Amino acid sequence: MQKETDYTDFSSIKLHRETESFWVFVSGSQAMIDDGIIPGAFFAVVDKTDGHIWTRSEQEKFYTQKSIPELQAA
Repeated sequence: MQKETDYTDFSSIKLHRETESFWVFVSGSQAMIDDGIIPGAFFAVVDKTDGHIWTRSEQEKFYTQKSIPELQAA
């Protein structure tokens, strides 16, 4: 039988990193780590312009444009 864990106990939210465009906040869960869930935390990327939470698609687009010079705005 598979163990079912309720991941509701998280650490304080901390600023993980910052760029010109966004802040990245993180909150870890020891229960997730104990269950082998990597990275054992939730991350939120917050836009500095308007405060919205970036979607996975927005994050992928940002990093793709940063890593492929031809896609960077001229």
